[in-house]
Amino acid sequence: MNNERVVTAERLVPNASVMRSAGGMFCTATAIDADGGFEIIYHFNLDNSQHMEHWRLKIAKNDTVPSLSSVYLCASLIENEISELFGIKFENQSLDYLGGMMVTKDSPKTYLVKPPDYQPRKAIRLNAPCHQSCPAGIDIPRYVRLCGEGEFDAALAVIHQSVPFPGILGRVCLASCEAACRQDKQNEGISIKLLKRLAYERGHYVEPSPLPSTGHRIAIVGSGPAGLTAAYFLARLGNAVTVFEALPETGGHLRYGIPETELPRSILDAEIGAIAGFGVKIETNHRVDNLENLLDEGFDAVLIAFGAHQGIRKSGVIAAVSGKVDLLKRLGLEAEQRDGHNIVSVDKETLKTNKDRIFAAGDITMGPTSVIEAIASGRRAAESIQKFLGGTIDWPETPPLPAEALSRDTIFDRREPRKRQQQPNVPFGKVDEVGEEELGLTPEMAIKEGRRCWRCDVEV
Repeated sequence: MNNERVVTAERLVPNASVMRSAGGMFCTATAIDADGGFEIIYHFNLDNSQHMEHWRLKIAKNDTVPSLSSVYLCASLIENEISELFGIKFENQSLDYLGGMMVTKDSPKTYLVKPPDYQPRKAIRLNAPCHQSCPAGIDIPRYVRLCGEGEFDAALAVIHQSVPFPGILGRVCLASCEAACRQDKQNEGISIKLLKRLAYERGHYVEPSPLPSTGHRIAIVGSGPAGLTAAYFLARLGNAVTVFEALPETGGHLRYGIPETELPRSILDAEIGAIAGFGVKIETNHRVDNLENLLDEGFDAVLIAFGAHQGIRKSGVIAAVSGKVDLLKRLGLEAEQRDGHNIVSVDKETLKTNKDRIFAAGDITMGPTSVIEAIASGRRAAESIQKFLGGTIDWPETPPLPAEALSRDTIFDRREPRKRQQQPNVPFGKVDEVGEEELGLTPEMAIKEGRRCWRCDVEV
């Protein structure tokens, strides 16, 4: 044959990747039973023309051959035939482990006539870029997929495993996950924040019962996102939690610093109310000036989570406590400067301050931060306090979620470009009437948006 070349088993898949990048198409393969071994000839078509290229791979009788299906999914068909006829084994075949071979949204599943006589490797969950970038560790790929399947109840349950405020975050989160999305390189990153908002608006979630009482009482000073998050998770773990807020209403900068058109107070009140309904006691108009008094009153641990409420910028960015060294000294807390801001000194791992049984979380420990970072800090503080008091981090069982298929679409279907869904615009001059600056996605739009996910968290 013309245009032949010899290839080794080690270079087969890398060379095929280069071939595919250059536009080459895999056509088929031929196997020959040679003396003492086998020869497999791979046939490629270049540039959709009559120009062909043929690769010869010689192997011993018992050698295992790398599968080309990770590059050309259809290669598994001929590899299956070669395996059947010659007993040659292929490794790392990218078969759909659920049994379907080629799946599109417009056609039924097609199944292999001769299934392989071995178990293909099961799908593996990876830490996708969007998941890695989330300070709170929300399982973003999973709830995005569930939204794509219209499973809004399950999507909301996934979010609640990590954060107590999906409705708030669906409006004011800085969404670093969207910038981390691989599709953002084409300015078509998944609308992750809006999917979170839609899951909150359309999903139904029932809180699991808290764990049995630990007998511990915990005081939290400040009812911003960090303090309320810590209260939520500590209560779930069976602790008696009391939140002290110096202002007339709870919410901290969420209430006093973010415009209502950006975060409707009905959403804020509903999500804070859910925490209060979970058994957390909240005392407003209660200023705390002495931490030792709280310990003397029988609290086993105290979490400091207050911040400033003036000069707060939009989009959920918090103005950090700055210039309040006297306040920190009066409370007996060591302070330090970070980027020009005075913050409480804490242990980086445990968030414990210099005072026994006193912890701190939120913007008072980090400087200028975001709502999602404050929430993440609050959960970390809750877990540290739980461990400090001798408890374990066994979260109450969440509602059962539907089993999810981890198989990807075909390579070709995944690479097909799909435009990001654009939420409807608020009519000019109608923001006050509508009540919000953004309208969010419709359920139909959310399903389309969720289906755009490339499944970066799955390796098959």
